[in-house]
Amino acid sequence: MARIFNARLLVVAFFGAILALFLYFSLNAKEKPTADKKVRVTAWFSFNGGDMDDPTNYSYIGSSAPNCPGQNNLCAVQADVSNPNAPDNQKQPDITSTLLDEIDEAIQSKQETSHVSLRE
Repeated sequence: MARIFNARLLVVAFFGAILALFLYFSLNAKEKPTADKKVRVTAWFSFNGGDMDDPTNYSYIGSSAPNCPGQNNLCAVQADVSNPNAPDNQKQPDITSTLLDEIDEAIQSKQETSHVSLRE
């Protein structure tokens, strides 16, 4: 009877140790970076004219909003950088439908937004 009790105790202790190790590694696991994970970088881009939905019609400015006098036309937008690892002169904005709606609203209302700067 004592051997059966000792065997059960060993089995319970073994599975308890396995459970403890599983929980320890599960709770302390760090997410490994993957190549598929997209880095999100936001910047300002000046509008050079043409179609507002064409990213090639914008020039990278950087992290600060430009000083654009007036409020009738599009001056610059703040957007995610679609190619953040490119040289500054090749960076382009990610022109989303939400940003285009915000541009249209800013131009119609002649009121700048946190992502849209206007000029004369």
